[in-house]
Amino acid sequence: MPHNNIYLYGADRSGLSLASAILNSSHEIELSIYNTLKIGYQNFIYPKKYLHNTFKIGYQYFISKKISIIDDLNSLYERNHPDGRWIWAIRDPIVSVCSYINNLSMNVADAMVYWYESNLICWYFYHSYDQQNQMIIKFEDLILLPAETIQRACAFIGIHFSPQYLNYGDFDQPYLEGKLSLGHIDIEHIDPYDKSHMIEFWDLWSQYQNTEMIVEMNYNSSFKD
Repeated sequence: MPHNNIYLYGADRSGLSLASAILNSSHEIELSIYNTLKIGYQNFIYPKKYLHNTFKIGYQYFISKKISIIDDLNSLYERNHPDGRWIWAIRDPIVSVCSYINNLSMNVADAMVYWYESNLICWYFYHSYDQQNQMIIKFEDLILLPAETIQRACAFIGIHFSPQYLNYGDFDQPYLEGKLSLGHIDIEHIDPYDKSHMIEFWDLWSQYQNTEMIVEMNYNSSFKD
């Protein structure tokens, strides 16, 4: 039986929609999709239709509130403890920065700050409460190890796992019309690195790579050609 109040949270373009779509293949839960945690979130994050919600720390909300976002997350958690289950979605910084540049029209510096500081907020939140109520899904694990990653998520939120969930495009989810199932995704075409941005990225990355959050997430030395 699924836990009451399941939440997926993270920065923009971190795999929240993909994880939600896969989990929504289960008949046991129904996650809201494309919610954005933002000013006035109390009325926005609780659609009456859903017990379970996916929300992102949208860029404009991030710009408006910065570190005080942690207060909103704490309020959500305290209203749902001990029944809530929280999944933090995070994506590796290089691909995230390229995605922000390509899809959100950011420059490299703004994209790096947004990735780091929004995930730092999530990291603070993750470490503020009982780890039994929380887990982390890395986008790269979701792509490269989909069955293992989703099986772990299903066990965490209390639903049965089926390999069919990985073919989430086969299920009745209108917002995914025309999108491919996980097994048909061409990994090389998911926000590929843009080499023209890499010099500036690596110059900026040296300021962040040995910080505690980066080291814990194993992003400090896990990539760089």
